[in-house]
Amino acid sequence: MGRALILSSAIGPLSAASATNALAEGWSERWQVAVLPTVAAAQTAAEVAAQLRAEPALSAADLVVVGCDCFDFATRGGPLVQGIAEVCLQRQLPCLVFALEVNVSLRELRTFGLEEAHRIDPGPLPSAVVATATRIAAGWSSSG
Repeated sequence: MGRALILSSAIGPLSAASATNALAEGWSERWQVAVLPTVAAAQTAAEVAAQLRAEPALSAADLVVVGCDCFDFATRGGPLVQGIAEVCLQRQLPCLVFALEVNVSLRELRTFGLEEAHRIDPGPLPSAVVATATRIAAGWSSSG
């Protein structure tokens, strides 16, 4: 069973904590999940990266899952996603993004240091977040 580190900024009306919990619920069926403390939206990408590098759970992780409201070329998901992507790229650790809106090509995504970006399935939140995370986690599972 793989180990996934999970954290999120707010997704739509969901707070960062609620969005993180929804992603964790979706991944927990097939993965060991470590939920990282939420990072304030006001922090810079550099501060997020420094905080993540100090996390003991990072060295045991097989991948990192991060959520945001919108992932596009201009914002790149905001400071949380940018900081996490920087660390994951340096450690050659796959990083997956989940967002309500994804407007980036695969080529652009890889230049940002991210493995995949997934649009959250339509439906009421947080169940749509859980359903999307469950579906994608199954594809990343060695037993799926």
